[in-house]
Amino acid sequence: MAFILYQTLDGPDKPLMGTRQIGVTSTHNFATGEIDDDVISRTPFDRWIQYITEGEANCVGWLWTARDYKKVVYANEDPLGRELEFIEKEDGTGKYKIVKSDQEMVDSLSLGKKVKQKINADVYEREYNKLMSTESKQDTALWRTQLQEAKSYIVDNSASTPVLDVLLAAKSGSLTLSQLSNNVVTASSNHDIKVAELLLKQQVVNDKIKNATTIAELMAIRPDGN
Repeated sequence: MAFILYQTLDGPDKPLMGTRQIGVTSTHNFATGEIDDDVISRTPFDRWIQYITEGEANCVGWLWTARDYKKVVYANEDPLGRELEFIEKEDGTGKYKIVKSDQEMVDSLSLGKKVKQKINADVYEREYNKLMSTESKQDTALWRTQLQEAKSYIVDNSASTPVLDVLLAAKSGSLTLSQLSNNVVTASSNHDIKVAELLLKQQVVNDKIKNATTIAELMAIRPDGN
């Protein structure tokens, strides 16, 4: 058996097929569960799944709350099976109090970091997709070849440039091969800078996530910067 963290793409009440769901996060649609190793190998290849510890799986209920306790209706709601204190109101009703243990503080923070890192990765994947949305698939498929030919031509104007020659013909004489080569190199550099800037922003957030020492610090981190 293995314990996993995964995204509940079909809704929080629909666990991953073959999984005994342990719990869901209060936001962002993540869940933890227990699954047979042979079952996990049959899950869809594009489904995001990460192995976690049993302790992390049982701490999903502590996300996202900075308090070191929570109140529940039933005495059997504690995954660790502890004897819970009953907090009674004046009218005789009340709830049971679960106090977060030291190990649960460690496990909930570790689980929260994995969730936040995935959220961060999703945010910047969307930003990258926005950047690429203005480019055609045909053009991007030729970027590497265009750049190789352009660099070769700039160094040696007798170099073979079959792809650039085709693209140049489409310009109807408005550009020379030298100008096109320089344009390709400049465009490639500008694109790489934009991607590097996205990567830097993602890494800055990842570093904040890595360095967080409490759930409260983790909750305050916003991948989108807002």
